Amino acid sequence: AYAGALPMCGVMGDTELYDYFLSYQLVAQAIAGIDAQFPSPPDAEWNAIVSEMRDYFGMSQNIYMPSTALTPEGEKLRTVTMYLSGGERPLFNHTFAYGFYANYVLGINFGDGTRDIAAGNMMENIDTVYQLDGDPTLTPEEEELNDMVLRVESDPQGKKPNGLANIPPVAGDPTIPVLSLHTIGDMYVPLLMQQVYAERVIANGKADLVVFRVVRDRGHCGFTLEEQEVGFGDLVNWVENGIKPVGDDVLTPSVVAAEDYGCTFTSEQRFYDSTGCQ
Repeated sequence: AYAGALPMCGVMGDTELYDYFLSYQLVAQAIAGIDAQFPSPPDAEWNAIVSEMRDYFGMSQNIYMPSTALTPEGEKLRTVTMYLSGGERPLFNHTFAYGFYANYVLGINFGDGTRDIAAGNMMENIDTVYQLDGDPTLTPEEEELNDMVLRVESDPQGKKPNGLANIPPVAGDPTIPVLSLHTIGDMYVPLLMQQVYAERVIANGKADLVVFRVVRDRGHCGFTLEEQEVGFGDLVNWVENGIKPVGDDVLTPSVVAAEDYGCTFTSEQRFYDSTGCQ
C-alpha cells in the first residue's frame, strides 16, 4: 500500500495562521493610528476602517489590483509583514503589492475561518514581536511600535493543551514520508507555515520524514503541473525505493533571503520574476 503525503501550501501551522492574520491586522491599525478593537466592530464599521487603512497605506481599494504607490507608512507595514510572515525572501515586495492577498488579509474580519467552530477565541498576539529588521534586538522605533499594538490573548476554551478545540491540530509528528510544496510569494498562507511545521517536526525528532520545497510564484498554490508532477514522483520514489529527495532549507534566514532561493524546484520562470534563476 502507498503511504506518503504531498501537502501543497497547506495550513501546516494550524492556529498560527490565524495568529498571523490577527497580528497583521492589529499592527496595520497601530501604524495607521487607529484605536483597534477586539473583537472587531460590526461589518459596516470594519469595512470603513479597512477602506481608510488602504488609502493611508497606498494600497488598492480593489483587492484584485496591485498597489503601485505605497506611502512611507505602507512601506513600513510591508516590512513588518515580511518578518511576520516568514522573513526576508525573494519577490516579497512584488507579492505584497500584487493586490489580492495583502488586501484580502487586511480586509477579512476577526474570527473568519474559526467562527462558530472553535469553542472560543483561539487567536492571539500576546507574545508577537513586531520587527522592522532582521536583528532580534529591538530598536527604539520597534519598541515604540510594539507598545502601540493592541494585545490579544486566546480564550482558555479556544485552545487546549492536548490539541485544539474543534480544530484539527497539526502536530508535526508524521509517521509516513512527507514532501511539502510551498510558493514563496503566498501572502494568504505564508512561508511562515512551513517554518512552524519544520520546527515542530524537529522537536518531535521526525526531520528524516519531511522534505520541504519552495517554488518562486506569487500566488497561493501557484504551481505548474510539472512542479507538482516532479514533487509527487520524487515522493513516490522515496516511499517505494527509500530514496529521500532533496529539498529546501526553510529555517535559516540567510538561506531564505538569498536571491536565488526557490530556484531549484521552480520549473518555469514567472514573467514578474525579473531576477529569475540562472
